[in-house]
Amino acid sequence: MLGDVALAAHVTYFVREIQPFVEKLRRAARRRVMLVLASSPPPNEHSALYEMAYGEPKLPLPGYPELLEVLWE
Repeated sequence: MLGDVALAAHVTYFVREIQPFVEKLRRAARRRVMLVLASSPPPNEHSALYEMAYGEPKLPLPGYPELLEVLWE
């Protein structure tokens, strides 16, 4: 199904294979793909709570700098 715009808001933090995900968005949109991200991924804000609950540090999720690298490729 095609639409004029494809929008993904705050989901790229959790996508392991980002390049295929972005390519699917490109194929789904006739005009534009919009990605909404926070400067610091919101799940990274609760790293201390994660560590208290699970007894191990949480690996930081990638944010927009890492996504920009993929997009420029």
